[in-house]
Amino acid sequence: MIEIIDNYLPEDLYRKTKDVLEGNTFPWFYCDSVLDPTDPQSKSGDVTSYQMTHTFYYRWEWSSQFAPLVMPILEYMDVFQPLRVKANLTFKAEENYETGWHIDFRLNNKPQKCKTALLYFSTTNGPTLFKTGESADCVENRLVVFDNTPEYSHTGTMATDKLRRIVLNFNWIDY
Repeated sequence: MIEIIDNYLPEDLYRKTKDVLEGNTFPWFYCDSVLDPTDPQSKSGDVTSYQMTHTFYYRWEWSSQFAPLVMPILEYMDVFQPLRVKANLTFKAEENYETGWHIDFRLNNKPQKCKTALLYFSTTNGPTLFKTGESADCVENRLVVFDNTPEYSHTGTMATDKLRRIVLNFNWIDY
């Protein structure tokens, strides 16, 4: 089941996070592919499939000085054990092309039983599509939660109406 919650975060927490993510001092890092380069669907090196990312947490370790920015969100989400917390930034494209079907979290190339959530920080015409046929429009402060399973493989689509599309991506163990 895909759960969509609008106006998810309290306005003050949302605004504080958005201001930092959109600020000119937040460190974004270039990735050749929107997907993990080891994913068979990856278009690594394709000039239409790059993004900027910032990893806050990955596999039991905080990896960012900006960890305090997302810790209150994890607490608000009632996440006990995160697996990965990452911000994704894509730029305006000529077409709403799909970035590639995938699931978010694998270990040793095997899907892991966990939850995935997307928290949008932009309203754009670049929805998230699911193999189930469902979709979630990219709307500011919307949280989309689903299982990290092949059934819920998903793909982002590039926005054509805004300069940037910012999404916080969470993967966690759900007890």
